[in-house]
Amino acid sequence: MTITNPHAISAVNAFSIMETIYFMRHCALLIACDSGPVALAGMTSIGIISIYSQIEAKNRLPFRNGAQGWNALGIDVACPAYGPCGRLVSTNPKETTGVSFAEWCPKDKTYECMRGLSGETMVYLINHFLQSDDYIPQVANA
Repeated sequence: MTITNPHAISAVNAFSIMETIYFMRHCALLIACDSGPVALAGMTSIGIISIYSQIEAKNRLPFRNGAQGWNALGIDVACPAYGPCGRLVSTNPKETTGVSFAEWCPKDKTYECMRGLSGETMVYLINHFLQSDDYIPQVANA
């Protein structure tokens, strides 16, 4: 994917773990799917907005400042047919077809849960979080 916005950068495979954390400390907010960068952002105080499909956000948001999900918004987009499908790994392993969550979808590999989240909904949720008492702006480290 080519980024054409001069104000945006792609950091894919550009930084080590420690460099990523250092970089994040200079940011106000991370918006990502449930991934390694969300866990790394948990080492900082920045705001986090993360999208969850297989596992509910309440079970995955980083624990910071004495609370799970502090300064964070978890967006749950569970499958309309199965709910959060990560539970199928232990309860119905026949439904899983790969060793990675990215390799399988129990609903005929449609990934309907993620496709159902529109850009408009994301913008609304981001704005709502940024205007809420749950968002705690951080002063970037110099």
